[in-house]
Amino acid sequence: MLTRVDPSSFQDQDLVIDAGAIFASVVLLLLMLAFTFNRILGLDQILIKAARTATARREKEERDAMQKDKMSAADKRKAAISAGVKAANAKRRRLS
Repeated sequence: MLTRVDPSSFQDQDLVIDAGAIFASVVLLLLMLAFTFNRILGLDQILIKAARTATARREKEERDAMQKDKMSAADKRKAAISAGVKAANAKRRRLS
């Protein structure tokens, strides 16, 4: 059963604003606008290009680091081989 309230009873009260509901509505509205303008202004293509560039740069840095490690390992092997050859030559000279 509904109870009818006299409209004059609300005249003495201030306007009550629910801050949580307003905040949520504004956030959702801004989110919808961001997604809309993202497609309209072509920002999605700019962001995709920036992400690809960053990924490519990171992969290049990783490849360069791996190549540097391989080169240093090869240099160490060459140094070890030349040290072994020098030691063998010195041993031969002592024996001769």
